[in-house]
Amino acid sequence: MKPPLPTPTLMVITNRHMSADPVATIARALDGGAKWILLREKDMASSARLDLARQIKADADRHGALLGVNSDRTTAEAIGALNLHLPSDGLRYEIDATDLLLGASVHNSGEAEAAVQIGADYLVVAPVFETESKALSHRPLGLPGLHAIARSMPVPVIALGGILPQRAADCLDAGAAGVAAMGAVMRAGDPASVVHAFLKAMRR
Repeated sequence: MKPPLPTPTLMVITNRHMSADPVATIARALDGGAKWILLREKDMASSARLDLARQIKADADRHGALLGVNSDRTTAEAIGALNLHLPSDGLRYEIDATDLLLGASVHNSGEAEAAVQIGADYLVVAPVFETESKALSHRPLGLPGLHAIARSMPVPVIALGGILPQRAADCLDAGAAGVAAMGAVMRAGDPASVVHAFLKAMRR
């Protein structure tokens, strides 16, 4: 049975290049109330990624949090993760994910439609704003672009890209079911406080 989206819907995305100790950073984010972590370490050797996933899964389980894995179904199955996330270039084939919460990263309405057609349960739409996390290959959608996708999709949409606590409520007002953060949490001196600020801003 697929797990539900955590509420408030805040996804914290890992990036070990942004933290001297990514396991400790995620642990602090969980202490701050994060209930959804997405392991996104696609440039990591598979054995090292599996070891990192196991460490984060142990912390997530202690906090009753959902852990997802980006792209790597083998790792997801090895650790018993209930969430698999597909990149935008992985939307060409239908995925058998009967018991997995299946997500997909999309950048426009065409990709969003393709993701829904292969069975995505939620969409991460990016970039909404300018971001320091990576060089942008897509122009920021802005709140109007986010709204246009969110209102036309039959599944929840999560906003990513330059999302800070003070922008979270605007994304929800634009139709997003939640927000995702990477750099705002992974680079933070106090990840718990940042997560707390996100959750406070998102409560309705």
